[in-house]
Amino acid sequence: MAPSLLVRAAVVIAAGLLAGVVCAHLREQKSPLLLRAKEAAPLDMTPYLKPAPVSPNSSDPATPASKSGEPQSPIPAGTASTPPPPQPQPQPPPKVGLHITVAQAKLLFDNKIAFVDSRHLEEYEAGHVENAFLLSSDDVTGGKGTEVLGYLDKEAPIVVYCNGGMCDASENLVKVLQVMGYKGCRIMTDGYPEWQKAGYPVATGKPMIGGGG
Repeated sequence: MAPSLLVRAAVVIAAGLLAGVVCAHLREQKSPLLLRAKEAAPLDMTPYLKPAPVSPNSSDPATPASKSGEPQSPIPAGTASTPPPPQPQPQPPPKVGLHITVAQAKLLFDNKIAFVDSRHLEEYEAGHVENAFLLSSDDVTGGKGTEVLGYLDKEAPIVVYCNGGMCDASENLVKVLQVMGYKGCRIMTDGYPEWQKAGYPVATGKPMIGGGG
């Protein structure tokens, strides 16, 4: 029995030493993956743009009705008509990469795309994007984010945010999610303060799902 226990103990110790060496080696690497999230595949915003509303018009101004109810020509016979000026062609919406603006994030929000707040619980409770999940990189690596992850689609866009500026919580979370196979992560670069300043939907209180518990 004693030799067997000694062998097992030696294996455990060796595995621990190997893990420490690997972690130290990874910290020394200059790979962008270890420093920041990978650039995401371009996201076409076309499906998330809403068509411009068309105001109802009961009559065509080019053919006003006469008192008898019959349309009459606005141009006297024999008079040359001036063609209308050419209308500007709509520009295709830009494709976005990993980092998106607050306005672009709002388009995704309007289309029911999932938002994830990567800040601390007390910050979330004080104010967050309406219906946003609460999830941090520490939650995921610590095994506390499984409930929220169950609601996130690995193939669909996911908007992650923190406080913007020097805050790197969203970058850290996206880095972890990308390793786990979540391909559609986008970072709302200016974060929650700019979202709130823009007057977009916000809420307060505890998260309905997850929250690191």
